[in-house]
Amino acid sequence: MEIYFLCSNPDCETRFKVDQVHAGRQLPCPNCGQPCYLAPNADGDEKLSHLNQALQETRDLSLRYTEEEELAQGGMGKVVLCRDKTIGRSVAMKVMQPETAEASLNATQA
Repeated sequence: MEIYFLCSNPDCETRFKVDQVHAGRQLPCPNCGQPCYLAPNADGDEKLSHLNQALQETRDLSLRYTEEEELAQGGMGKVVLCRDKTIGRSVAMKVMQPETAEASLNATQA
């Protein structure tokens, strides 16, 4: 199956072919550098649209989780009880304070 990505920038809209191993990733546009998403298949392949939706839900947690209550708070952040809309279950999510998250990210990139 041929897989194409489409640039999210409406001024660019570059469409390019990628190897199947890249289908689950977010790639930058080779033309403008903006995020690219799986492009709809000419055959209307439903699998691609479902994968696009799953990728979007992964990036935007509010699409998948509903916050119900705060369970605990500590030095690094808080633990929140959330409802996972996809599986219909309650889950606990650790939410880091922005400065802690940034320091952690910087440490892993060093």
